[in-house]
Formats: sequence, C-alpha cells, structure tokens
Amino acid sequence: MFVFAQDRLEKVEYFLDSISQESFNGNVLYSRNDSVLLKGSYGYSDFENQTLLNERSLFDLASVSKQFTAVAIIQLIEQGKLDYSTKAAEILKDLPYDQITIEHLLRHQSGLKDYMALLNRKWDKKNIATNEDIVIAFAKYHPKLKFEPGSAYEYSNSGYALLASIVEAVSKEKFEDYLKKNILEPSGMSDSRIIRIKYKPTETANLATSYSFSKKEKKYVDVYANPKNEDFTWLNGVVGDGMIYSTILDLEKWKYALRSNLVISEKSKANMFSVDEVSTNYGYGIRCADNKLYGRMIYHTGTWAGYNNIMIYFPNTNEFYAILTNNSTKELEIVINNVLSLSH
Repeated sequence: MFVFAQDRLEKVEYFLDSISQESFNGNVLYSRNDSVLLKGSYGYSDFENQTLLNERSLFDLASVSKQFTAVAIIQLIEQGKLDYSTKAAEILKDLPYDQITIEHLLRHQSGLKDYMALLNRKWDKKNIATNEDIVIAFAKYHPKLKFEPGSAYEYSNSGYALLASIVEAVSKEKFEDYLKKNILEPSGMSDSRIIRIKYKPTETANLATSYSFSKKEKKYVDVYANPKNEDFTWLNGVVGDGMIYSTILDLEKWKYALRSNLVISEKSKANMFSVDEVSTNYGYGIRCADNKLYGRMIYHTGTWAGYNNIMIYFPNTNEFYAILTNNSTKELEIVINNVLSLSH
C-alpha cells in the first residue's frame, strides 16, 4: 500500500514539475491524517527578480477567506453576543434592511446587491473603499433586494463584508486584530494575516506578488501595477470577503484547528459544515458536497487580482489539499484533478 501511494506521489510531483514549466505558478500541499505527504513550490513569487516561491510564501486567499469570517461570527455566537437569528440591522444601525439575519448573511441568502457593482457606479475611485463605506452606500442608495431574505441562494461578497463589520461592532476590535487574537494565533497560523497592499502598504516578507500575462509585453506583469486593474486598487480596503493572506503550511494548521475544535466547538463546526434546503451546497463560509469518489467534501475556491486558489478537506478520511497560485492561471482545474488522484 505504501509503495503504491509513493508511486502516485511521484507521478503527481512529475506532473506539477512539468506544468510549472508552462503556465502553473504556485504552491501545493496534500496531507493525510495530519501528515504532510506532498509539499511543493513551483515558480516565482517575484517574476521580475526571479525570486522563487517557498513553503512560507503568502498568497491572497481571496474568497477562501470567508470561512475565517464565518468562524469569527460563530465564536461571537458561542459567547452569547450574537445569534444566528440576530438581525444585521440591529448591529449595523444604518443598514436599511431589517429582515436580513446573520444566518442569511452566512449562507448567501440575503438578497443584497453586490457592493462592487453598487460602488462601481457611485464611488470616487481616487479613494480606497472600506467596509464602512459599503454600509454607508447601502444606507444612502438603498438598492432593492434581489429577493426576500431566506428565500433564495445567491453568492454574495456583500454579505461577508457586512459580517466583518458586525464582528468589529460586537467585539469592539478591528477585524484584523480580532482575527489575529482569536483565530490565527490559536490555530498556530503565525505567517497569516490581513494584507491590504494599497490601503495599508507595508513591507511583507515572503509575499507572492500577483501577476497576469501581458500578450503585448509577452511577459507576466504585476496586477496591481497595471492601470487597467484600478478596481483591485480602490476595493483594496474591504475585508471579510477576502484579503487574508496565508501559506500552504498555515492552511494545514487551519484544517487541524477546525478538525480538533481549537477555535469553535464540535456542535458549531457541524452547523458550519451543514447545508439547508435553500443553500444546498453552502454552509457557513464553506462549500459542502458529497463526492462519489471521495465522500463528504468541504472546500472553497478563491480568485482575485491574479490569485487563484482552492482548499479541499475530506473529513471522513482526514485528507487535505491546498493549492495557491499567483499568476492568473487557467490551469487550476487540471491541477486539482491531477492532485486529487492521491485520494483514489
């Protein structure tokens, strides 16, 4: 059995080495029973200086960040400071929708207009928007809800931005401070943090710069340095739906923290990993599915500003995958399918 598994690992490593010579650039991790069996860095964190990726390279998780926002909310619920039925407008007083609950926000059942679309028409893009600006925009323009809250599912970045604002309002802490103290540090995720490279520029070691390929220049170009990508700059102040940067090793620690109930209880985790009749494949900040080949699958993807990622966890077999990329790769699905062969 061990020889057979080793043979699979070698085949996957060969595949990753090969595809990284073409269009894949990122870090990959696979673990089973909390032991890391595959860990690799393929390509560059900085194309201009040919700086290689390493196992501590930091990638913007994009929407993979949502599960951390969900856990922050769950912690406040466990502390009795919130309830799943709490109305969001009870916490965010300026929010003009009195029927949206915490549960609706967690499960993407709020009906809220996408804040990016709302601000795209109304915002002075010389300024960087924040979560507070999103609440103000909803209060000022009061866009009609797309549907009655709780009646339908529609993936919503707006909901998770509001959840981060709720964490701040209830905890009386900045979201990044709450996250560090109550989630990242207890999970042992020492490299992970919120980074907003335009809103709060700081020197960050091991940062994997994000790129897209320029056909005109015939090379990879820094996404944030491209004037055509101004949306990524003026939206850089928003947290909750993204902006957590992490590493493949820290995500393995996160999986362990969830599995071992280090940050939320077993009961709360069961709720987080559950679905309902409306959100049939989404729990709290995480997607849930029953896979014919692999069993129960807990996962999330994340794509933003050149980063393209996925995290997959199979609780029945305690297998975990993290794939983080920084070159706008279109090959992620091919990589996922190949790496998943390790679970066969």
